[in-house]
Amino acid sequence: ASSTLPLSTEVCARCAPEPGLRAVVFNRVPKCGSTTLEHIIRNQSRRCGFQFRRSHDYVNCSISEGEQRRFARLITDLASRRRVLYDRHLHFVDFAQLGSNSLRPVYINMLREPLSMQVSAFYFWRDCICRTHKPFCRAAWQPSNSSP
Repeated sequence: ASSTLPLSTEVCARCAPEPGLRAVVFNRVPKCGSTTLEHIIRNQSRRCGFQFRRSHDYVNCSISEGEQRRFARLITDLASRRRVLYDRHLHFVDFAQLGSNSLRPVYINMLREPLSMQVSAFYFWRDCICRTHKPFCRAAWQPSNSSP
């Protein structure tokens, strides 16, 4: 049986954002309910006055050092204008190691029980391949030339 936590609009003192916090990176983990969390974040961004930005790169989770530097500059630029929550499937980027002394974003992840994550992935890919026929699906599941 799964347990649920009660939802509350109150913010405890230790959970309140730090006054200098300018950026949060929502580091998406595939098939863990991140689309649901995205809807909540989008709603809260309008309510609380922060910008919500979402990457449309769903494939490149592990990026080169040069791409990490470009990512750090992007987040720094966005955060210089207004508080930002940035959403992307991405491995951790260490801003301090890249020489960013002005910005250290907070990272958040949402995880899921492994079996239900795999079941969700199965139905996602089945629908993607069998029903929608999107180019993204075909590219991700090219048949192999080798026999089983």
